[in-house]
Amino acid sequence: SDRFYFAAQTTVRNTGAQLYLFNPFPEDASVYISAAVDDGLREPAEWQGLVVPAGTARVVDLGVAAQRREQFAIAVEARNGQVVAETAQTLATPKAGDIPATRGLRLQLGVPRADAAWSFAEGFTGPGASERLVLFNPGERPAKVLVQVTPYGGAELPPEPFELDVPARRYAALDLSAETRIPGEGLHAI
Repeated sequence: SDRFYFAAQTTVRNTGAQLYLFNPFPEDASVYISAAVDDGLREPAEWQGLVVPAGTARVVDLGVAAQRREQFAIAVEARNGQVVAETAQTLATPKAGDIPATRGLRLQLGVPRADAAWSFAEGFTGPGASERLVLFNPGERPAKVLVQVTPYGGAELPPEPFELDVPARRYAALDLSAETRIPGEGLHAI
């Protein structure tokens, strides 16, 4: 595609976030990358007009523009050519008292376009689990979003939808684990 979006990235302590840009095509691609952070938009000069030569891949350290951020979103736009974009998030926390060390990896292929409606077949809240829904608006105008959460078996009378305002080129997060309208434990669709 000529654009990819990533709504939920993090670079807090003991984590890393890298953007992988693949160009399997016979022509070079030139991409522009921006990071939506809680206090604005970051567009480092080294992320503007980044060339991905034909038949190669490039890795971009997202911590350059979003250092130690709990949450940020990324937009990748090719001004010429096309790429395939994915992120890799790493986690490595040391043992702390009775809490064991943890290691993890999350790979995420970018979403190639914004859309007016999304459906998620399965979500879960309960003891020891948390769930957040992150909405990224890469457009130039603010968006008003309704989020309907329907517990399994509760389609006749689901909880009232959540209404969120998502500013242009920003993100908004909804902590479903903390919302009292959703049953405290169980599966649901969004």
